[in-house]
Amino acid sequence: MPTYTKRAGISGVIQEHGVSVHSTTIAIETKKILTEARLTFADASGYLIGEEITETTSGITGYIFWIESNVLGVVWASGEFVGSKTITGTTSTTAKIPTSVLNILNRSADTPVHTALLHTHDVTSTGTGDDQTLYLDEKTKWLVIWRVTGGNIIVCNFSSTYPLIPVPLGGFHSFRVQAKIAKLVLQFDAAGACQVLESEEELP
Repeated sequence: MPTYTKRAGISGVIQEHGVSVHSTTIAIETKKILTEARLTFADASGYLIGEEITETTSGITGYIFWIESNVLGVVWASGEFVGSKTITGTTSTTAKIPTSVLNILNRSADTPVHTALLHTHDVTSTGTGDDQTLYLDEKTKWLVIWRVTGGNIIVCNFSSTYPLIPVPLGGFHSFRVQAKIAKLVLQFDAAGACQVLESEEELP
């Protein structure tokens, strides 16, 4: 959960998910993830939501939060994108030069005073047949499964006999468990990885 200030040179108030950021000096703490940069392409096809991207030469990285038309919304940016440099997707390997770059918000901290995040699990699998099992904290009410690489995942309750949801390569899924799910089984269809977040409160 981040803390933001507006980037220098960005005019007006930035509003997203009901959060307003209006200053380059006054930090706003929020449980909502806000778009930190917008990268516009002539053709943004090939990039995947959730994948990490890297800008050539500058080495600036970030994660694709949303894709709308030919614009990538980027979060967890390591700095300001320079522009006119190749943007490469770690998972998709798509490599293109944006036509314009807008650095909107500066994330000055990942965690404000309070965070509902209980646990972060980095899960890896060698592929089909190598199911991964997670036992959830009894306080967990919400789960996020994201940063899916390598292949698709089927998320099951208790055992592979009880599938819950599919999470595709590069996908993202958030759902409420309300202490009704104590054990997750993740079925990978190829060698890959994902990250699972456990929270007491709803995550964006």
